[in-house]
Amino acid sequence: MPCPNRAQEPPGRQGEVHHDALLVGADLDLPAMRMWRERYEDREVDFADQTLVWLGDERRTNLIATTDFDDFEAYRLPNGKPFKILIARP
Repeated sequence: MPCPNRAQEPPGRQGEVHHDALLVGADLDLPAMRMWRERYEDREVDFADQTLVWLGDERRTNLIATTDFDDFEAYRLPNGKPFKILIARP
C-alpha cells in the first residue's frame, strides 16, 4: 500500500534511486535541532528552516541563498554566528 504523504512517481520510475535528491534525514541531529528551535519560541520555525540551519552548522558556513529574509536575519547558527544572506532584499 503506498504511503499517503508520498508524491506519486511517474509511470515506469517506481523504485528507481534518484541520485539528484538531497537526502539528509539519516544524519540529522534531531535533539540538537530541537534545542536550537527552543531559542525561537516566539517564531514559527518550520522543519525546512531548521534543516537549513543544521546544514549550515554541519558545513561550517553561514552563507545562505534565501528570500526568507525576516527569519534568516533573526536566526543564528548554534555557535551564535548570524547568517549572511546572498540574495539582496528587494
